[in-house]
Amino acid sequence: AETLEAWNMAHAHVQWEFMLRLRDLIPSQLPKPDWTWNGVGKGQNRGGSAWTQYWFDLPAGLFWRIDAWKPLRLMRWDGDPRRNKERVGQFRRHFLETLNESEGLKAGDSGTRSGREMTIGAIALPGPSGMDEFLDRVALFHRRLLQRIARPSD
Repeated sequence: AETLEAWNMAHAHVQWEFMLRLRDLIPSQLPKPDWTWNGVGKGQNRGGSAWTQYWFDLPAGLFWRIDAWKPLRLMRWDGDPRRNKERVGQFRRHFLETLNESEGLKAGDSGTRSGREMTIGAIALPGPSGMDEFLDRVALFHRRLLQRIARPSD
């Protein structure tokens, strides 16, 4: 299998391949079978830079997103920005706790995006080599995070 080593994440086709591989490694809450939509979407921001995202939990509004020149971000969408802000705060705490326990992953700058679509946290991308190992580590992080989110609040 071809690796993602040395691929430039600024390119839409590289982001797309990255998200397809991430989708294959992590569980999805999408109804199965759903052959009309695979959970991965793409587009361009206002500046024309590519972005790609993978919706793995539609009921909770959770998705992974990667943009050109930005880290891998876990995000949440909710039609009510006030409700979203409260829930994202809980998710952010779980994200940071899980990241602190994860080997080989570092926090990325998640920015200040708020409103209906909010960033929960970000993971810095590796250098030109190490992308396949990075995907494996993100998949493990993802499973641990979902376990932490599913536990009753402290």
